Amino acid sequence: MRLALRHRAAFAGVAIGLTVGALSPAASASPSPAPVPGLPGVVRLPVSDAESDAALKYWTQARMDSAVPADLPEQTSTPATGRMKQGGGPSTRTNVRTSAPPAAPTAITAKERSWPTNGIPTVGALFFNVGPIHQRCTGTVVNTPKGNIIATAAHCIWRKDVGIPHPNPNPVFVPGYYSGHSPYGKWAVKSRYITTEWHNHFNPDHDFGFMVMKPNHGKNLQPLLGANGWKTSDQYYQNYVEITGYPGNRNRPYQCYTHTRQAKNYIWQLVFGCDNYHEGVSGSLLMLDFHTTGPLRNLGTAMASLGGYKEGGTSDNTSYAVIWNHATAVLLDAAVRKQ
Repeated sequence: MRLALRHRAAFAGVAIGLTVGALSPAASASPSPAPVPGLPGVVRLPVSDAESDAALKYWTQARMDSAVPADLPEQTSTPATGRMKQGGGPSTRTNVRTSAPPAAPTAITAKERSWPTNGIPTVGALFFNVGPIHQRCTGTVVNTPKGNIIATAAHCIWRKDVGIPHPNPNPVFVPGYYSGHSPYGKWAVKSRYITTEWHNHFNPDHDFGFMVMKPNHGKNLQPLLGANGWKTSDQYYQNYVEITGYPGNRNRPYQCYTHTRQAKNYIWQLVFGCDNYHEGVSGSLLMLDFHTTGPLRNLGTAMASLGGYKEGGTSDNTSYAVIWNHATAVLLDAAVRKQ
């Protein structure tokens, strides 16, 4: 439900066993998906140079403005059981560029209300298309050694339409996108990572994924924009979080502060209220310890991805998210090491 179609303190490492990562302030066919050698449970979906170059040219301003909410893929799995454990923290930009600041309060007062912002540098619109249909999700920069990875939902990478599984073609990431403005340019995708559980079974407990981005004019994302921390761990159901995403019926990102609780019948999923979270917010990250002032302004520590049950839910006011766990840590480690 949460896709949008509009025409529908320094990095702590990602080696498995870590539980946190630091914040970092600010058209030919691609090769086939393939399991990653030595990392069972991981599927890498590369993007060819020809496709990534074509995608940058394809996504004109008019086409980005036309992106709309996408249909749900078919989900065939049942709620997962069992326990998994695993997780880096925020990091400031080394080359700060700013656009108009978002309208976030200096004191957190909003609970389940969302409001429009003028963009957050590390959060962006993720565009792709299937045939003539232009689609949009949300992606967020997370702190990694090479500074070139964004997190999103798995259904924003690999989905099923009319019974046929496929990667989402022509992906492009536009950080800080708002009201037709692309203050940090368009970024091409090098490769995408999802779990075999999502690739083979669309297991909603595995609705998270990562994308390795190509440099833009010789620079990676993180030194320019900063990066959010992340953590993977046992279940933390009751949290106070910040979320920024791109509703498909709006031309600006919407920000929300809210409380989470466990989703019924799901060990690894959360449910929370944020109004106006229409399709398009898929892949938004739930942030702990979000900073509204200082050198880490607009950065937090990610602990879940909006998605999972019904790809994030069927109501604009109630959403679902998958808690980052050991499988997430394995996947991010693969993206960092294999690129």
